[in-house]
Amino acid sequence: RREHPQVALRMEVGNSVQLLQSLRTENIEFFAADVSDMPRDAALDIQLIGGQPANLYVRAGHPLAGREHTLQEVWAYGLAVPTLLSPSTVELAALLGLPEGQEATIALECDNYGMLKTVALTTDTVLGATDAAVREELESGALVRLVVQGWLSPPSSTGIVRLRGRTSSPAAKAAIAAIVRAAGEINV
Repeated sequence: RREHPQVALRMEVGNSVQLLQSLRTENIEFFAADVSDMPRDAALDIQLIGGQPANLYVRAGHPLAGREHTLQEVWAYGLAVPTLLSPSTVELAALLGLPEGQEATIALECDNYGMLKTVALTTDTVLGATDAAVREELESGALVRLVVQGWLSPPSSTGIVRLRGRTSSPAAKAAIAAIVRAAGEINV
């Protein structure tokens, strides 16, 4: 907006399945999302722009804040995550040591980071997110990152997704360039 104040934009927020549907119906020109599970489709052009690992966070003053814990200890408080970062329930069950065939249940899945942060800041629920998603809350001390034994989250694989063979509008080109610049500053 600073570089092109005269340009009007419409932004849609959702998970990658919803955004892919909007892209295919040409309601949007592109979207940025974790593309790890994106279907292999010749109709899509995916430009990789890096990614970030997910970490676990709690509000300042949370009973878990300030020391190392096991995943089982953390799990007792419930995990809130955006759908795109939702870990496999089977993998989580294995990490938690649950009996074979039993799946772990995520306490809250939501595609709105604002809502997830509100839940984490006002309850004892543990938030799974990236540092970039909670930067302000980390800097202010409202949220703290947990140290959890055995918690390894591979970086997401973020990309810009467009329909192949389409010419992007000048507004879309400018928005994509801004997203790529921002991603270069925060992604691994």
